[in-house]
Amino acid sequence: MVASNENKFKTTAAHGEAGIRPLNEASAAAAMAATGPNALVGMMPPVDKAVMTDELTRDFAECFAEGLSTGIDGYTDDYLAFTQPWGFELSGIAVPTFIWQGALDTNVPLTHGEWLAAHVPNAVAHLEPDDGHMSVTGKVIPTGLDELVKTL
Repeated sequence: MVASNENKFKTTAAHGEAGIRPLNEASAAAAMAATGPNALVGMMPPVDKAVMTDELTRDFAECFAEGLSTGIDGYTDDYLAFTQPWGFELSGIAVPTFIWQGALDTNVPLTHGEWLAAHVPNAVAHLEPDDGHMSVTGKVIPTGLDELVKTL
């Protein structure tokens, strides 16, 4: 999804599942109709495109297709999570928590990472100014795993 549509999705999600489901159905259909895995990459910001090797692009496209293979319920739940309670209080999280968010992410807004960092007790936030949704994983995997192992 491109950044310009993000507010449209969240605003519609605020009206509940009946509001977001038709928009997600159209978005998922358009993404699935895209020809080849590189079509999905075309929707990414330059920083994310730069990390998308042929293998990662194929894997991403396969995961995206698999995720939508049984319908859009999960996709819909993602957007509803922006506007509805999650079923637990973030203040109750007592385990080590690391938040990784790229400021250039066009899927999940930086404000969401900032909000999580402010509401999860003792969270360690990595709000990366030069990363997007995919590029931040290049830091999460080596640095994040090392960080997590140190908490054990």
